[in-house]
Amino acid sequence: MATLEKDLDELRERVTAFCESEGYELSAQAEAIFKDIINMKELTGEEYCPCQTRRAPETVCVCLPVRNGLVKVTGACFCNLILSKEEEE
Repeated sequence: MATLEKDLDELRERVTAFCESEGYELSAQAEAIFKDIINMKELTGEEYCPCQTRRAPETVCVCLPVRNGLVKVTGACFCNLILSKEEEE
């Protein structure tokens, strides 16, 4: 159980830091999505985006499409974890 909490804390910190550096924010459902991602890690060994069918290094959260600007274009990442602040204005 301690490992799950540690994994959850590390994921939360990493994604939050990414959001801060890019000017994004977390959705109101962030905690539930973080838990889904950690459950994915329990099943697959990696923190894959739960909305991606492909399991590859580029779909580990924060996934490559998001790092390449998906949120800037669409306003949210695939699983709606990361949002553009402009969406809330």
